[in-house]
Amino acid sequence: MNTKITKKNICISLFPKQVTFHELEIGNTQLLCVSNGMIYRRMKSTYWKQVENRRNHNKGYNVILIEKKQYTRAKIILMSQGKINIDMKNMNIYHKNGDRLDCAFTNLCLNVPTI
Repeated sequence: MNTKITKKNICISLFPKQVTFHELEIGNTQLLCVSNGMIYRRMKSTYWKQVENRRNHNKGYNVILIEKKQYTRAKIILMSQGKINIDMKNMNIYHKNGDRLDCAFTNLCLNVPTI
């Protein structure tokens, strides 16, 4: 059984350190993105549920299904920051450390990272 998490619990209790939160709405789905790459989804019950970060795509990405469309976690994080919009297709998102599951704000970039 899932615990009932409110937005206040997420922002204050679960993350006592300084982290950044960005809200995003895709269709009727509300998401709360945390600077460390975590995503929470608002349920019909008005409580929030953490979206599990695990490989569920054959190329090693975490893909989230929203209204019968698939979005990578990295794309959702960048959309929440306003760096890209939902209509941008064929956008290359780079993970600076090479870990496709690490979607922290600081690990994502749209250009090829310089070494």
